[in-house]
Amino acid sequence: MTKYTLEAISLLENTKDGFGVTEPKELPFEPMISVLASLLREIESKFKDTQKKCFDKLENWYWSSVFSEAYSSAVDSKKTSDFKEMMEWFSKDELIPKSIKRLRSDYHMLLDLKNIEQETNAIYRGVLCLIAIKGGYDFDKNRSIVNKKYHKDHIFPRSSFSNYENINSILNKTWLTTDTNQRIKKAKSPSVFLEETIRDKYDRDEKAFLKTLGSHFINYEAYQYMKENNFEKFIKEREKTILDIIGEKIGADIETSLPSMTTPYTPHTNIRIIRNAIETCRSYVYWIDKFFAVGDLDILADATAKGEFNEVKILISLRNADEKMRDNFKRFKEEMKNKNITSEMRVVVDHKIYREYHDRWLLSSNINYNLMSGDVAKRGQYAEIKRTENRPPFLEWWQNSLDIISCWNDINRYRESLKE
Repeated sequence: MTKYTLEAISLLENTKDGFGVTEPKELPFEPMISVLASLLREIESKFKDTQKKCFDKLENWYWSSVFSEAYSSAVDSKKTSDFKEMMEWFSKDELIPKSIKRLRSDYHMLLDLKNIEQETNAIYRGVLCLIAIKGGYDFDKNRSIVNKKYHKDHIFPRSSFSNYENINSILNKTWLTTDTNQRIKKAKSPSVFLEETIRDKYDRDEKAFLKTLGSHFINYEAYQYMKENNFEKFIKEREKTILDIIGEKIGADIETSLPSMTTPYTPHTNIRIIRNAIETCRSYVYWIDKFFAVGDLDILADATAKGEFNEVKILISLRNADEKMRDNFKRFKEEMKNKNITSEMRVVVDHKIYREYHDRWLLSSNINYNLMSGDVAKRGQYAEIKRTENRPPFLEWWQNSLDIISCWNDINRYRESLKE
């Protein structure tokens, strides 16, 4: 095991075709070393005829574990299950571990890089490792990170852009030498720094400098935003580039990653966008929509095929709580019961609560969305689903609402009062 542990560490430190860990404190998860070493041993001893394919799968597993923060809890059981699942995958291509399959389909929604700021965070470290593999050439010296005389710092200097909420985001960080970092701070703004750098360090050769920027996942569009000192557009563009790289590393099909906006020209994808969001939910799904429609039950039912939740709660308004909705929900509830998923639907009858909220939400233990209605998606109207850190007081509203099955007579009385 000493031999394979050393091989694992060597692979971790490799910035050419390894995992780009430049020093021990930048390692995303220490417990992964033992799993990595064990898998390297198995590939060498049992899968000699398919080593290339197994190494590709090993890479997919490593980056999926980093960017899903898989080793942040329940480490011992995770190590055991990962080893077992990887051995099965090495043997049969179709036995892709669920955790990898899930991240491949949902990483664009699950990864909110702009809010990753803690240097101890595995995702934060993972992005820095990807930059190291890319080269991370110093802006001034055009020297690669392999020299290891670098430290991580801001691209848009914090001293001048401290009023931006995500100034400490990993999207605004990269590897820099001390001299370059001091010059960025001294320049005060990216536009000034860029002008001076291209003039003084690159003999006005913009193309050569763009190549250096590319080694930090800063593409031409992001470069233009730097010239404009547009911080928000810069990090948004850089996030797209980094997410595409992450997709490649985990083995996702980049070309088929779903957008987040419904349009008149994408009728099939529109529904898939909502279903995709539901599939990212863990433990439970709380859906808040005054105008929740019967057809939304179909979207929800389809999402249970890939989703990992065992509880569904739907909160609707009195106006949509008719006989058709009740009958369809009863059938839905019975079907979910057969899948070991408990389902409830309640109706908001309190006018005060009804007036308190406007938007629609999808809430879960791991993620929250502000979303469009299913009818909007089906009609092909322009609308967008967005991940959010905010959660409305769902349980408070839930407790003060009526069950559409057991409280049907009371709900009917409220419905009659609406007509009056």
